Amino acid sequence: MTTWVFDSSQTGLSGISGQVGTLIAQLDIILSGTGFNSSSTGWGVTRSGSVATYTKTAHGMGVAGAPGIVLTMTGWNETEYNITDKNVTIVDANTITCTIAGTPATPGTGTATVKRSSLGWTKQWAGTNLATYKQKTGTNQFALGVDDAGTNVARIRGFESMTAAGVAVASGTNPFPTDAQLSGGCFVTKSSTADATLRSWICYSDGKIFHFITQHSGLTTTGNGFRFGDFYSRKSGDIYNTLINGDIVTAATTTAIRVSNLVSTMSTISGLWVARPYTGTVGSIAAGFITDGIRSTVVTEMGAGGATYPHPIEGGIIPMPIWISEGTAASGVRGTLPGAWNVCHARPLATLDSFSGVGGTSMANKTFQVFNTGSAAQCCHETSDTWTAPN
Repeated sequence: MTTWVFDSSQTGLSGISGQVGTLIAQLDIILSGTGFNSSSTGWGVTRSGSVATYTKTAHGMGVAGAPGIVLTMTGWNETEYNITDKNVTIVDANTITCTIAGTPATPGTGTATVKRSSLGWTKQWAGTNLATYKQKTGTNQFALGVDDAGTNVARIRGFESMTAAGVAVASGTNPFPTDAQLSGGCFVTKSSTADATLRSWICYSDGKIFHFITQHSGLTTTGNGFRFGDFYSRKSGDIYNTLINGDIVTAATTTAIRVSNLVSTMSTISGLWVARPYTGTVGSIAAGFITDGIRSTVVTEMGAGGATYPHPIEGGIIPMPIWISEGTAASGVRGTLPGAWNVCHARPLATLDSFSGVGGTSMANKTFQVFNTGSAAQCCHETSDTWTAPN
């Protein structure tokens, strides 16, 4: 599988600000673009075993060790060197490696075009500071409507299908949330002030769901964001397991930031909806994020409390899955949130710090990155190409 990590500091991307259209400008690139940061000169390739080494002076595809770099390459005469939406390793400013199939001649020949890969969604509809993004094949293919006509705040809403851009309920069928649940859809605070100051953001995705996390205040101690896409469902054949997660008011105050909220029982949180319940009955349903409350102790926000860090028994940091509740004990757990984990400690690391799973455990080969949200919470996202449904 493939894991994308987009960062506003990367070449071809930029921060968002408290001005109209700045969120859509970045979503156009990472969700529905045909790729970015493309170059077609100066590339070479050699091979040792199954590892291809691509070289170009100042390639600009990412910094050394950057996680989630996904490239597409075309134009090599030896087709095995051509890759599509593949995770690569950035060795240094001039060198990239990845594993390939076959044993093509080395060095490779041809004139290659190399670019950063977008998620492959479709921009289905567009208007003035309005957009609709449809999920790609292999998903539920639901749509995300965006209204970016506001300055520091945008609006978002999910739909099962759409006929126009934006978030108005008339723009499509079976919206989530409905107007009765949250009039106008969820809020996304791009910036704490309505000015042109660029705010950093980072996005994690497996192509089916994305987590878009921002530093709306410009501080590493606070954060905000939203999520949209398919989650791992425990119901066989589930075709309505698509969620949206965002704020519920216009101001990104500590209590209004919902991207890191948790509940301690089979109940719901404000700001999280699923397209339909597990029964498939038409109509959006409120949902909740729950986790291991015993180890976390503080169960209202991710990474806001819990065990001593480093953990005295297991050592290091303890990440736990985030489960999705339909709101009642009778319904139980609907599924699991892909790529996001709860940190069972009180902000053990700083924003963008990373850590790795222990070999010989279920966490082996997994890498993670943390991001502060609210005033005390901390999200944790998987950056390795290891996103899988839990057992």
